[in-house]
Amino acid sequence: MNLLKFIRLLSVCILVWTAQTVFLTAQTTVPEYNELHLLRMMQAQQYEAAFNYLYPLYQADTTQLEMLAHLATAKRLNNDLIDAERYYRQVIARDSLHLSSLFQLGSIQMRRMQYEGAEHYLGRVLAIQPDHLQANILMSQVLQGKSDKDGAYFHLEKAHRLQPKNMDLAASLVELSIQNANYEQADTILINVLPLDPDNGTLLVLQANLYHSIKKYEELLIVCEHLQRLGITDKAVMKKYAVTLFNLGRHEASLEQYKLLQSENHENIGEFDFYYMAMAAKALGRIEEGISHADSLLSRAISPNTGYYYGVRGELLKLNNKPSRAIESYQRGLTFEPNPLHYYEMGLIYDRVMPHKSNAIRNYELFMKQEIPSEYSHFHTYVNQRLEELKKDSVKK
Repeated sequence: MNLLKFIRLLSVCILVWTAQTVFLTAQTTVPEYNELHLLRMMQAQQYEAAFNYLYPLYQADTTQLEMLAHLATAKRLNNDLIDAERYYRQVIARDSLHLSSLFQLGSIQMRRMQYEGAEHYLGRVLAIQPDHLQANILMSQVLQGKSDKDGAYFHLEKAHRLQPKNMDLAASLVELSIQNANYEQADTILINVLPLDPDNGTLLVLQANLYHSIKKYEELLIVCEHLQRLGITDKAVMKKYAVTLFNLGRHEASLEQYKLLQSENHENIGEFDFYYMAMAAKALGRIEEGISHADSLLSRAISPNTGYYYGVRGELLKLNNKPSRAIESYQRGLTFEPNPLHYYEMGLIYDRVMPHKSNAIRNYELFMKQEIPSEYSHFHTYVNQRLEELKKDSVKK
């Protein structure tokens, strides 16, 4: 009986030990690494699941450097930049030349606007591989953030040389050149790349911006009409088209373009647009329309040009035989900034239109006291002579 009890007790112990062994083995078993399985998770953007799959594999063998790099990548793609940076740092602590980890550390620093850190890591990448395309592109962005225009251009231009048919890179290089006012440089790039992709809307819009900046209106007209044929009606470009038509003397067409933009959305038309509309209407002799556009202009004017705009309105009112309102507009303009032409125009009105010699003399004298640009020197000569005549007449009376 005692023997039987012993045998039963021994059997129970063996069963418990076996169960514990199976359980512990199950707990510590590491799944076999399956690269295809990992790839599928990454393609499905299951980055957290990928990390959880990789982590026990790495824990089982912490000498696997690439597995550590995969952990960092899963964290980065899941936008957990703090942990991603921590794992990447562990990688380069063990391999200081690990190129992809150095690049990703630079990229993470750039995303956090930590330009010094980004420049450090990207510099290490480029020291190892000077022709690293993405590192050159990112370094250009970093140096733009640091206001290093020359350095930014150097790296972006190098990236463009590495991929001369990459139109996105070409566009970025043109845009950077325009921002830096290197217009000849921008023009040269466009001349070289546009024949490879003549209907590239991005490049054509940049070419329109370039020609607008350097006032090449004939060329700008051709580009804008090319964009229209392509169905690219970017609002900013269409405004440049309207300005181009104005500067080429096609005032009716300019007004039509502005009115088309206005009909699509009233908010399309802003301060500078109403200025050109007012001037186009004036050139066409449609003075009432010009005054209406000038009023709209002044209702939106927030720039330092407000005083000048009141002068434009004053000139239109004068042409519309409303001298008193013209004087009011010129005087209003003078509250924003001193403008010698405002005094000149008021002097003319008091002298010729609604004679008031003392007011004419006063405004002419105020004109003479201003710093007068050289292009207005003929006004200076006239006013000087006219003042002498008016003062002589005053003495005679």
